Amino acid sequence: MPRLQLVIFDMDGVIFQGCNFWLDLHRTFGTDQAALDLADLYMTNDYRLLSRLTVADLWAGKSARPFIDLIETRRLMPGAKELFNFLNDNGIRTAIISSGPYQLAQRAQKLFGIDQIRANHVMIEGKRFVGTVDVQVEDSKKDLVAKEIMEALGASYLEAAGIGDSLSDAKIMERVCCSIAFNTKSEDLIRLCKFHIQSLKEAITVLRGYFDNFS
Repeated sequence: MPRLQLVIFDMDGVIFQGCNFWLDLHRTFGTDQAALDLADLYMTNDYRLLSRLTVADLWAGKSARPFIDLIETRRLMPGAKELFNFLNDNGIRTAIISSGPYQLAQRAQKLFGIDQIRANHVMIEGKRFVGTVDVQVEDSKKDLVAKEIMEALGASYLEAAGIGDSLSDAKIMERVCCSIAFNTKSEDLIRLCKFHIQSLKEAITVLRGYFDNFS
């Protein structure tokens, strides 16, 4: 049996409750329909352009207070503390790969000591949106980010696990030997993953049984 060195997490709907942070923010600003229109045009063929246009056209100059409030009030998924305590106690490295907000990933990093975070960083100055974004993660290219992180942390395919809840996370699952679909409605993700769990505490049982670190 392999030894676990790294667990890669999606963020929205896995570490934090809520399926789509950006959509919640759009609803707060009243820009949800405009965002959906942009997504129809660019989501599948130019994610970076979609991100730039969204931030520049819909949010530039607006107060970032609603964004900051959402970051600060996002609730943890039940079992998240227990899972990260288990991983930290056993010296397992962790990473986030998410197309959600970098600032929310930073919050998780501070809470749990996560080793590597990759997410999309909307720039704020003077408590207002600047109108620019650093796109670190494209939904359709999470595998490339996973490869980069695994190389940086020295973890091979056989030493890595992934936990995600949407089909875009399938790209991560291609890079790890222990693929875990968490609380998902995506039948495609369930078929692609080796395990399907309904609570994060179940992940502890899966990892204990799959890797020999814990025998």
